[in-house]
Amino acid sequence: MYGNSDTHSRENKIMSIFQHFDYDGDGYLNAEEFTAFVNSILIDGGHLVSEKEYEELAKGLGADPSKGVEIKHIRCALQKRNVDDDCKKLRNCTRKRVSTPKVVAVSLSQDKLNGVLREGAVRKRGELNRRYKERYMKLEKVHGRSFLVYYKNKGEEKHSGQILLEEASIELDENNNKNWRVVTSKRKFYLKSSNEEERREWCLALAEHCSDSLNKNSVKTLKGMGTFYDSFSHFSLNSGKSQEKT
Repeated sequence: MYGNSDTHSRENKIMSIFQHFDYDGDGYLNAEEFTAFVNSILIDGGHLVSEKEYEELAKGLGADPSKGVEIKHIRCALQKRNVDDDCKKLRNCTRKRVSTPKVVAVSLSQDKLNGVLREGAVRKRGELNRRYKERYMKLEKVHGRSFLVYYKNKGEEKHSGQILLEEASIELDENNNKNWRVVTSKRKFYLKSSNEEERREWCLALAEHCSDSLNKNSVKTLKGMGTFYDSFSHFSLNSGKSQEKT
């Protein structure tokens, strides 16, 4: 398929991608590192992968989740992809632990009831008036349950609404790299961040608190991921070993 020089060049590019996400340099991608790789390189809009899905996805590539994903598994994941285009994506993703949400300090009295894991301004589209308006949002944990709570203004005590995340899923707008959605059985909330990196951080933080039922069936999940599913479609996800289809 490739000449010797092309194969060498391709291998170098795959190695560059692998090393970019191997934050600790141990030669393996752990759950956090592999999640960053998937969300930054393989997914072009749609469902974001959370660390909860790591074990099944790693097994789908033939990797041992307890050990980590090796370069050979990344090579397989990129088998059908244009690695030149994938390398270009590295310019837009900073080399950091992107799945770690910002931790915001809270008072001891507040922490007894609420754990604020992330907060900041996000534009939200109205249900009736479809204009986007800035709202101050908080990812909060209250008595063991996680909510996305939104206020008209920062510092207000009374919120305008809240979303129970265990009953929600996260979607990305494929046509706009700032837009995203929180979807529940009753409503779809349309949101807009100030830039793509902020959208990524919000979505990754929220995805960790969404329902496990959205993540347990890896085949169903992967089929909803567009180009990500295409990258893994030649593997048997049920066997836990990489087996190319004949």
